[in-house]
Amino acid sequence: MRKRLTAIISLIVSIFLTLSFFMGCNLVTTDSEKDMGQVVATVSIADGLNDEIYKSDLIINYLNGGYQYEQSYGYTRKDSFELILNNLISQRIVLQTAMVKYENGGVKDENAQKYTATRYLTAEEITDAKYAVYSSINALIESYEEETGEEVQDSLVGEVRTVPTGATKKEADIDKAKYLTDNDDFKLADKKAVAKVANMLKTNGLLGASYEASGNLEDSVYFKQLLDTQYENEVVNNYQEDLASEARKTITYQALSAKYEEMYATQTSWDNSDFASKISSATATEPIVYSAYGTYGFVYNLLLGVSADQTTEITKIKEDNKNISDEDYAVKRKAILDKTIIKDLRSSWVLSGYDASLSGETLTFTGDYTLVNDGANSLPYQGKVTELVPANPEKNENAKYAITSSDSFTVSSFVTMMEAYLGGTATTSTADYTALGSSVYGTAKDIAGVTEYKNKVNELLFAFSTDSGSLNTYKGYVIKPAVDGSNSEEYVKTFGDAGRKLLANGKDGYVIVASDYGYHVMFFSAIANMNYPTLDAYLNSLATLGDIDKGTFTTWTDYYNDMIATGNYADFDDTDSFLYTFSSAQITTAVTKIQEDTITELQNKYLYSGNYVTKYTKAYEDLLED
Repeated sequence: MRKRLTAIISLIVSIFLTLSFFMGCNLVTTDSEKDMGQVVATVSIADGLNDEIYKSDLIINYLNGGYQYEQSYGYTRKDSFELILNNLISQRIVLQTAMVKYENGGVKDENAQKYTATRYLTAEEITDAKYAVYSSINALIESYEEETGEEVQDSLVGEVRTVPTGATKKEADIDKAKYLTDNDDFKLADKKAVAKVANMLKTNGLLGASYEASGNLEDSVYFKQLLDTQYENEVVNNYQEDLASEARKTITYQALSAKYEEMYATQTSWDNSDFASKISSATATEPIVYSAYGTYGFVYNLLLGVSADQTTEITKIKEDNKNISDEDYAVKRKAILDKTIIKDLRSSWVLSGYDASLSGETLTFTGDYTLVNDGANSLPYQGKVTELVPANPEKNENAKYAITSSDSFTVSSFVTMMEAYLGGTATTSTADYTALGSSVYGTAKDIAGVTEYKNKVNELLFAFSTDSGSLNTYKGYVIKPAVDGSNSEEYVKTFGDAGRKLLANGKDGYVIVASDYGYHVMFFSAIANMNYPTLDAYLNSLATLGDIDKGTFTTWTDYYNDMIATGNYADFDDTDSFLYTFSSAQITTAVTKIQEDTITELQNKYLYSGNYVTKYTKAYEDLLED
């Protein structure tokens, strides 16, 4: 796990639940404000900088996860608090280092006092910090409000559909400045809930005398500590990003080339068993770039799965005729599979209110819930949807839409719909699948000129494939050479044989083959057997295939260097491309290293040597007893 340069404050209710849980451990006393206000350490790395760490900081960090050092790693109470204190000291050291740096070039508010966090923040960053604190305390107050009304039932029915890796529901755009204007006085919130929060803070020494005078949580010790800490986090996050920017520039195209050649050399040494096992675990950042054992590649599998009744019928075929030939079996099974009813499996996405756009009764998923780059190529939900107005106040607070009807497809009508969605030009495949006999459904097709072919295929997979293993893959399923040295076939024979023919054909397209599980709509994905020993050669081969385009740049070095120099890394043309994923992995490693090295360097310079840090053990020695 990457070390953080600072501990981002946890503005969550759980800390207070944990406070209550640990009250019996005598970490916090009833009359604790004076005790909690004791200074346990001071940090000063430059004249004018002198940060104090309080006993309350130790308690809050212990209760907000630090106690797990004991529960999970066998630390003693003493060891846990000493580690927490050193971490807090390290955070102050990093903060002070950032302030010294920005004082020499990075002051945002000349009117703010030297070495105060807001001096080095923009107005927008200050608003962000305030919003984080106000919204979290409002959430805390709401958690203490008495619930009213009957418990509502979840309106979701049926199976929850897998979502694309990393998909998160887009939060509604928030006018943070307006939120602060509307929520700048906690006294206006539920009075009983505010009183409960205030009592909790007072019990734990986090309320303070200022609150007693005003009665507003904004004047509490806790609020002020959170806001100051959030300002400081903004400063440290900026410092952390500065380090990351420098680290990115260290990964040159030459460094990438060397890493590629190292990877290539490693793969040339693989024996049959190495190759057979490694290709199944290939990823975007660690692809297979060399094969000594024949062509292999990837196919996408959209399984139109059978029902329980169909499975029973298929099993009965051989039970009734023990000596049936493979071809006769395929013919009888086809008659059963052709009765398959196919529906869009994303109904739970609709009912969960995932990011989508509704036009009439047609709902199209957006944001992380579509796999295409151009929203016009997204596959709409196959059914009719209506918007809930107001959004489900009585059934499910997440839902925005209701499904009024779902389309049902036969295998034949599904193929018609699928080809219409893909677009392009479909022609009879040039590959010969006759050896598979009646296991092949209809006519295999080559498809040319499809916009976002692979992305559209994945849209279809998420909508219809009953094979959960076909979702969120690198490039689909690995199809090995006919003889791969392992003498094993991972898939049913028709699937493996059809996959090898699909790869040998080497064109975008599909074939539909049968197994006892249903019809497999197999799409061509990629041939991975490139065998190019240099990064330049490999990228040139991808350019020939149309997988990457360096545009007006003469060399790949210029193309890559422009991306780094202009800071447009996040806007790189194709974030699924090999160059993006490969360079991203190396850059992430470099960023992590420079951040960890910075912590170590600062700790060695200020924490473990010199007179920059003073600890006052007597102020917290009562916490060190088990």
